[in-house]
Amino acid sequence: MPTPRTSRRALFLALAAEHGLDADGAPVVPVANSVQGGADGMDRVLAEHPGTTAVLAYNDLIAVGAMRRALRRGLDVPGDCAFVGCDGLMLGELMDPPLTTLHVDKRQVGRAAVEQVAALVQGRGPLAERVIVPRLVIRESA
Repeated sequence: MPTPRTSRRALFLALAAEHGLDADGAPVVPVANSVQGGADGMDRVLAEHPGTTAVLAYNDLIAVGAMRRALRRGLDVPGDCAFVGCDGLMLGELMDPPLTTLHVDKRQVGRAAVEQVAALVQGRGPLAERVIVPRLVIRESA
């Protein structure tokens, strides 16, 4: 199993393989970290991979931009193409259809960060790595 430092792509490929899916050839489209970046990325995906049926975005902002662009271009979501983001931003709930997301508990992230800083300031050195497990929130986009 991948370690906590494994890239998101490597984790995705490992978990896809565990479920019998060969996703190694899935395209990765680098985009700006914004709604507009997601829209631009979706234009590129549709131009280079017109049969794309699902998009897993780096975060919810990118997913929202990609999904909005797909809808504007006449695709049915999730019928033609499903979308999943990563963050759990409230913005995803406001989409039509609402965005499926991997919700990350920001309070846990913040608590871990404060504990790490406190340990360093107090001279205790860095704390052991902490893994914060996201929760899949299934909505109508997937």
